[in-house]
Amino acid sequence: MSIAQSSSEPQQIVAVNDGKATTTSLIIAEGTQNSHESVIKLVRRYQADLEEFGLVRFEIRPRLEGQHGGSDVEFANLNEHQSTLIMTYMRNSEIVRGFKKQLVKAFFELANQRPPISSAEQLLANAQLLVEQEKRLGQVESTQNHQQVQLDQIAQRQANMDGDTGFMTALAFCRTKGVSAPLEYANRLGRLASKKCRRLKIQTGKVPDERWGSVNSYPVSVLDECYQEMRLAA
Repeated sequence: MSIAQSSSEPQQIVAVNDGKATTTSLIIAEGTQNSHESVIKLVRRYQADLEEFGLVRFEIRPRLEGQHGGSDVEFANLNEHQSTLIMTYMRNSEIVRGFKKQLVKAFFELANQRPPISSAEQLLANAQLLVEQEKRLGQVESTQNHQQVQLDQIAQRQANMDGDTGFMTALAFCRTKGVSAPLEYANRLGRLASKKCRRLKIQTGKVPDERWGSVNSYPVSVLDECYQEMRLAA
């Protein structure tokens, strides 16, 4: 069920959307007399908080017929807990408090009008939510795996460029030591090696890097000393 209505119809602030009672960021913006741009930005900023109460669904509303200029509007569908939470993140003006009470009453009235959900319907809804969550987790895992492959490739190229010059990047050195979480460890090792080189007035090198343009390389002996110091301090 689409919540968006024509301007000639009365505004319904809560409606059933895909079997669930929801409101939208558009309705919240109008009810609190805020711009929709500011409300949707608030939803994006605190999306992780909102999704503790279910996935936030974003939709596109086409430009109304007869309007010129502008573009389609992206809005968020929010359930009762999500909409209540996002309003607590707004400045608590008299208008916001008034609309919050109106919204709570609307959710309560709609819940009392709806017949109780059957066990089969609840199971189906839970299964659909689980499928969506697994899909999102799969996307995150795929992104992390891709980033790890890129890091491995970069570390290998850096190791190849280091050759037998006696210099290595901190990341390449960590790879040779089999350090877990090598990027985080290499950042700490590199800072320590830079400090030691400055103190001893040792010239550092540079290695091209596609992410940052170039990264420092250090004498292997300095990296090894710093590595041993970090192990002792751990």
